[in-house]
Amino acid sequence: MGKMVEETKAQPKGLGFMLIVISGLLLALIMEATSVLDRDLDWQSAVLTRGLFGTIVGVPLAWRCLNQFTYRNKLLTIRNGFNAVFLFGIYFAVSKILPADAIAITSTQPIWVAVLCIFWFGYRYFFRFWIAGLLATIGVVILVSAKPPDSLSVVALLIVITILRGAAVILLRSLKDVPPTIIALHFSVMVLISGAIVFFFSGGHHKLDTILDAKGITLLLIIGGGATFFQILQAKVAIIVGSMSTAVIIIVAVVFAYIMDIFLHHAHINGMHIFGLLLVILPTAWIVISKHVQKPIDPKK
Repeated sequence: MGKMVEETKAQPKGLGFMLIVISGLLLALIMEATSVLDRDLDWQSAVLTRGLFGTIVGVPLAWRCLNQFTYRNKLLTIRNGFNAVFLFGIYFAVSKILPADAIAITSTQPIWVAVLCIFWFGYRYFFRFWIAGLLATIGVVILVSAKPPDSLSVVALLIVITILRGAAVILLRSLKDVPPTIIALHFSVMVLISGAIVFFFSGGHHKLDTILDAKGITLLLIIGGGATFFQILQAKVAIIVGSMSTAVIIIVAVVFAYIMDIFLHHAHINGMHIFGLLLVILPTAWIVISKHVQKPIDPKK
């Protein structure tokens, strides 16, 4: 009887790890689809589609608590504003550099969250955490060292938006009274409105016939539908395995994205590139998984 109970408890964990792999594959697929859209309006179309799909799905999910939807909540608006900037930035980045490199740089988010927590909550970390953070930073430097000079601004953008995304994660702790479905819908509407404005001023309304061909529609469905489904999977993973495990999804996505880049973009991956990638992924994965990162908080202080 005891063994049956253990197996029942183990099954959700197995499901959680399987969903991590599926989510990572889906995230990589979304970024790759964005990178092969029409080169003039790729990231603009992707952002608008993400906002549209998210709003369509979000309204029925948040229907019961729709009366709580408001833009007067400044903290919620700031938090989702940071996330919206991240979305614009990551879609723009994958249109300029390899999607795998863009995802790899954003995978350092747990490090930035930890650093921000030092200033926000006064957290303290063991020396081994700083070693891991330094190794990940060296890995990012190696990844971008072989890139053209004009790509360095994209890398800088990725670092800035990753820090903003980390701040959004921290701000989420102060929004416990807001239903998750409202937070998601609020974000989708914000992205829809801002995405439509950017798309319009980029001249997208004059190029709809180019964007909405068979290839374009297929890619936009992958981006919009995939991103919405990814958000649901991510929430499911957080429930089954734990919220920190969602950071592992990005690391899994990096692996899938590099495989896709090799076949789709014929990316040249040399030994130094792989070495830099490992320096980013392994220390970050250790920070996410390890229980010996943060020093215990003294309750007397």
